[in-house]
Amino acid sequence: MRIGLQNRISQLEWFIYKWENCPTAWWIASSEPIASFMKNGLPERIPEKDIEKLEPQLRSLITSWKEETDCYLATLIPQPSGKGKKKDSHNSKTSALELATTFFKCYWCTEPISYPRILMHGCLLKAVKLQEEAEGEEDDESDSDMEDFEEDMVVDARGPQVLRPPKEVTPDMAFTMVSDHYSLGMCAGKEGVSYDEEASNFARDIITACGQDPMTVTYAAMEKMHARLECLRCSQAMQAKQKAKQVRLVMKWNMAVCPSNSILA
Repeated sequence: MRIGLQNRISQLEWFIYKWENCPTAWWIASSEPIASFMKNGLPERIPEKDIEKLEPQLRSLITSWKEETDCYLATLIPQPSGKGKKKDSHNSKTSALELATTFFKCYWCTEPISYPRILMHGCLLKAVKLQEEAEGEEDDESDSDMEDFEEDMVVDARGPQVLRPPKEVTPDMAFTMVSDHYSLGMCAGKEGVSYDEEASNFARDIITACGQDPMTVTYAAMEKMHARLECLRCSQAMQAKQKAKQVRLVMKWNMAVCPSNSILA
């Protein structure tokens, strides 16, 4: 039954690839009403026509996930101080995510992460590798759901060894058994994500050097500029090492948003 559930999750994962930014297949499979659907009929695979019928519910779940996660990420962005300002609306709060100065970071890497890349950041999507894939396991799935017979054997003081009754694996138990093997990905309240204030400060300097207003320009607008910048420190170091004045390190503006680079040096 556990293998059947994993097969169903793989089917769901393939189906949701059509959405550019979406939660993981496990997050969706664990959410109602999809969770009930996934448990119904285990361990058989889901007919393709039945998955297609789920599209309205999937769209609703993905929309809710996106809105909730956006609101959470917006709360991580420091709010400007000052009195007499009107309270930000929901739209104005989440619109801050689109600014070119907005960068996040995770606890497992040092790369500044822009929005919406943070929604699908690789460190948050890594699933635990399954370690019980023994040769021939798929040929006899029932062995996967039960304890080994050797562990089931008990010694009866009155006579020879007897077998314990086999344990029935329910759909709820199957969900529990695979829960540690999958990632929930980026979601509201996700531990391991924080605002990258240092990268944001670098971005402000870079945006200003490009002649744009860091308070209003969006990430998409900066991308359309196709701005190229030079890291003076790296260029000077490369020139000294190779003794060639024409050697220069040029990069896109977002690649320069890194503590190790400084175009204003």
